[in-house]
Amino acid sequence: MTDGEQGVEGGSGEGRAELASLLARAGDLIPLCQFSSAFRLYGEVRRRAKVQQCAAEYIWGTFHQMDLSQYLLDFPLMRERAVELIALLENEEQARQIQPDLPREEYESFVQSLSSCAYENLAEATGQLEGYNSEGMHACIADGLQICRQTGKLGCINCFREYASYVYLAADDAEIAAHQCRLVMEKDGDWSNRGDRRWLATVRLAWLDALHGRFERAIEGSGRALQLASAETVTMSLEARLTVGLLREPMLLAAARPPEFSGGPLETMLPPLEECPLFEYGVMLNRAMMATQGEDWEEAVELLGQWDQRLQRCRGTHLWFEVRLRLIAVHLLAGKRRVAERLGVQLEQRARTAHDYLTLRRLQVLLDADRPSPLALVVPLLRATGIEVWGEGPRWIRYYSRGVDGGEAGQVSGGEDADVGERSTETEVISSVGQLPGVESGGEG
Repeated sequence: MTDGEQGVEGGSGEGRAELASLLARAGDLIPLCQFSSAFRLYGEVRRRAKVQQCAAEYIWGTFHQMDLSQYLLDFPLMRERAVELIALLENEEQARQIQPDLPREEYESFVQSLSSCAYENLAEATGQLEGYNSEGMHACIADGLQICRQTGKLGCINCFREYASYVYLAADDAEIAAHQCRLVMEKDGDWSNRGDRRWLATVRLAWLDALHGRFERAIEGSGRALQLASAETVTMSLEARLTVGLLREPMLLAAARPPEFSGGPLETMLPPLEECPLFEYGVMLNRAMMATQGEDWEEAVELLGQWDQRLQRCRGTHLWFEVRLRLIAVHLLAGKRRVAERLGVQLEQRARTAHDYLTLRRLQVLLDADRPSPLALVVPLLRATGIEVWGEGPRWIRYYSRGVDGGEAGQVSGGEDADVGERSTETEVISSVGQLPGVESGGEG
């Protein structure tokens, strides 16, 4: 233990100066999206603050580790930190166990400013772990809205409107999900601590359009979101622009448009991917989509399969749903229907547990389609609008316009028995992908 770590109530002057320096260094990394490095520094703040009995610094370290965990895909830790922070803010004695002489007014300031944020992060962690339409998620939103009103932070109600759009989207109620997005988009000023979030609501509405095959509107909407992400009122502009760029890319690719993020200026702004696994996830999804367009099924399956396993290990249920849907789509496009159906059984079981009816509908449309969309739309690809083939175009698009391999449009080339080695490789594929804990594989033995 160094001199700056002596356990003195309220900390020594030198010790608090060191903590302030660590907090400043960590804070400087966040706008650069260097989340992993910032997370480690906040962990050091927590450790030292507890030894030095500095409650304020300990609370800040806990708060930021909670918030940054989502970018690191550590959702169990995110929930753990949120629960700890809520306990500190709702029970003054717990805070005084860290610093007995904590000034009352300082503690009350933390309660007023951070309580709603703690519940908001608890909701995010719960949605990622259990699904956004799960019973736990509904309880988190109800508790969070009550805290917003109790603390007078009415601006934070918009944060929970964001989660409401997630909930209704998972519930497959597109109309109300879109309404919740528009409520945020129409807001002007009086932002919460998170700043202007219109960009996020706008790109989410664009994603909803994309899932329903309205690609022209989706691309236009995601373009507006990219502009909003650069506004001065956005708290973390780089994170916002990268997030929109990564979400916009599959809309372009699924509409058979040229990519913009890959090879573009936004890609050069990415931090090292180990600094933000959430960005790494987005990059992977888009690489898999491009591999699918090039009919490189092996590459697409490898990318998606690795992340299928990774998300199971970190219990990222919500993100796993998206990866598994796209993995099933690739197998169907590759003519490996039996593998796709086996993977679908696992997905259906988990989605039903999470009450994620959107995932269930996308899965059913995939399995029913003659030629499915690699984006797993909620409508048959034949009903999609705004598709513009560039160059030769991916085969799954050409199929609808003039047929494949000389066949008539609407006639599937290959099929369930097209791949001679499908039956022999089925067990290997299922084993390599794995499944979520507690979910039986089901299907044929």
